[in-house]
Amino acid sequence: MKDIARTIGRAALGIAAAMAASLALAGNAQAQFRGPGVYIIKFADTNQVLDIDNILGHGGRLGQHVLRWGANGGRNQKFIIYPNEDGYVIRGYDSLYCLDLPGWQTAVDVEIVQYYCTRQGNQRFYIESTPHGTIIRSAHGNRFLYADREGGRIKLASATSDPSVGMVFDFVEQ
Repeated sequence: MKDIARTIGRAALGIAAAMAASLALAGNAQAQFRGPGVYIIKFADTNQVLDIDNILGHGGRLGQHVLRWGANGGRNQKFIIYPNEDGYVIRGYDSLYCLDLPGWQTAVDVEIVQYYCTRQGNQRFYIESTPHGTIIRSAHGNRFLYADREGGRIKLASATSDPSVGMVFDFVEQ
């Protein structure tokens, strides 16, 4: 009985944390990027966020994909953004890895992964305000980050595309 009660209690805490994360994000609609810091990077069109697939725990593993996922308050949904030359590096909060264009690829639909932080051009991003909202653009290859659906992997989109659903972000400072 104690095990069942403990399991139910843990589930209730998990649900409460997810609800708190959802309310925190809803209360910060259209949050702006304010420079280096710790952020939840939210898709402006939904309550979904950038998420490091945490199969092996919060930090994931080398080469792990970055996803569009429902906000749940997890540490794998927080990112440290810090300056690098004329752009920014985005590192997982519980990870030693940074968002990376694998193999310096720049083709449309290349999937973003996490990799050792090298601070090179394939890990540098511009965070820019546009009339549509804030976008994240790769310094290497000049393409937007996007994901078209929940559970979708973060990919590169053509920079000539009109920023739309899945390409516009809010930055919720932590």
